Amino acid sequence: MKDLQKDFREKLQHITSKMSNDGNLTEKNKESDLAALFTRNIRLIFGTLLGISSWNKFREMTFDTIIVDEAGRATLSELLVPCIKAKKLILVGDHKQLAPVIDDDVLEKIDDKNEAKTSFFQRLFERVEAVEREELDANIENPGRKNLIHTLEYNYRAARPICNLYSNAFYEGNLKTTDIIDSKKRHELSFSSNVVWFDTGKLPNKEDKQQGTGKINKCNADIIERTLMQIKNEMLSKKLNYDIGIITPYKAQMELLRSKLALKKNYSDYKIDIGTVDSFQGSDRDIIIYDCVRSGKVKQKAKIDFIAEEKRLNVSLSRAKLLLIIVGDMDFLYQAQVSDKNNPFKAIIEYIAQNKNEYTVIEEKPNGRKTK
Repeated sequence: MKDLQKDFREKLQHITSKMSNDGNLTEKNKESDLAALFTRNIRLIFGTLLGISSWNKFREMTFDTIIVDEAGRATLSELLVPCIKAKKLILVGDHKQLAPVIDDDVLEKIDDKNEAKTSFFQRLFERVEAVEREELDANIENPGRKNLIHTLEYNYRAARPICNLYSNAFYEGNLKTTDIIDSKKRHELSFSSNVVWFDTGKLPNKEDKQQGTGKINKCNADIIERTLMQIKNEMLSKKLNYDIGIITPYKAQMELLRSKLALKKNYSDYKIDIGTVDSFQGSDRDIIIYDCVRSGKVKQKAKIDFIAEEKRLNVSLSRAKLLLIIVGDMDFLYQAQVSDKNNPFKAIIEYIAQNKNEYTVIEEKPNGRKTK
């Protein structure tokens, strides 16, 4: 079977290459029966929202159903490209995670920037919810709209403590995890729970520093280096093969971590990614290390608008399947200010404090660690 698949792939590559590169072929010859077998008669097509329009048969096609994944990250103009060809449209996404990406040059010319960043997916979801509430209050039933929106109730990705953390902070505690799902999400490392917070609040070198337009925190980077080495040694001794993601809000800190950890040299046999929040949207890892970066004097009441943006923080905390490690200054994050909205770190830290049996907080001190 493998030989047949390899032979098929080679023939298909030869055909498509010949169709696109042979200048002696006329348009009529390109539309051969063999070419039609792989294009015109295909029943299932994958593509990006804008890229699919470059397919030579796109203008002639009408799709029975179009499914748009990560629809919460798409602008209306992007969605319109494939959707005008659909008899039925299914949008899949999460309006409580990252919003559409809009070019900075375009965003500067828009007065209401928050309105511009709000996706059509979010508008549609919230509008339907609002109409349903109005009709419920007025005792009006509309069965035709009951199947219009569906919300995921069960978490299939993460261990229960990880799920409960972001469910409580961002989903009103509505996400559920069954015992069967939870039992399959147990790691075999020495950490005593599925969520571990390394608290840097008592360290003298805890404060972040400005670098360019971003922030760096060498103290956090040291803790991450030490923790990653511990995980590597345990995986080696126990013959484990977990994939690991390191998420940081700032590109400057990402570059610092990449330089410090030297993954290709020190971790060449392991699947480890370091990136900003945006690069992890829509994916997951067995282990996630989230670097909060920001730290300073609590009395100064610093603002942490960027890292406290709920959608970004939600993505950061919801990528882990087996183990979530957070590195940050708990007191600073709890006391910090956020413009025009609540600080989501408060709810997260309070939830951890109220459920000490499910979470581990390790207080970093100059003379050693202490588990709280």
